[in-house]
Amino acid sequence: YRFSLPARNVYRFLEYARNKKWIEQTAGRDWIMYDNRMVPLVDLRKFYGIEGETPEKAILIYLNSGKTEGCILVDRMYEQKRIVIKRLPSLFGLYFRGNTGVCGFSIMGSGKICTALDTEILLEL
Repeated sequence: YRFSLPARNVYRFLEYARNKKWIEQTAGRDWIMYDNRMVPLVDLRKFYGIEGETPEKAILIYLNSGKTEGCILVDRMYEQKRIVIKRLPSLFGLYFRGNTGVCGFSIMGSGKICTALDTEILLEL
């Protein structure tokens, strides 16, 4: 599975193996200690029900939009590039974005589909 994040919200990349000791679960939600405070953590595998184990070389991406902050756990990063995001068609319904954190899709040069994430909604969920 491939996901894209808006680069404007990405502030830092952290090694999962070095920081997993700071992850806690409270009230059914994952949190991580970042800069001496607990911020939400979204494990994309758990959130979207993707099978498999998180590799030791996974990456924590610290995001800050000004309104929300937190970390997203990903297996790896493919590349940084500009992409054109196709907005969701209305057939998905009014609440699809708010319930999934998905704001659109892109077709990569390889032909693979990349899911564009709305990081503010995702961290709030």
